[in-house]
Amino acid sequence: STKMADEKKEKDEKQKPKISGGTVIAAGRLTLDLLKTLLGTLGSISRKIAIGVDNETGGLITGNNVYFRSGTSDVILPHRV
Repeated sequence: STKMADEKKEKDEKQKPKISGGTVIAAGRLTLDLLKTLLGTLGSISRKIAIGVDNETGGLITGNNVYFRSGTSDVILPHRV
């Protein structure tokens, strides 16, 4: 039964969405549960934040980097979204 439990756990982990910093997803997939999953993957980090942005303009959002009034980013966001 341990082997079956390990196989089930492995299957469940493969089905979970893999999320990393700077990830761009379709707005329709951006849910509170997805943001909670993202924060859960950052469990060992003492300060964490997840920001969801939905571009409803029909145009492209472009930028060179992240602007912070205070702090830094470990991930450079994609240039075009």
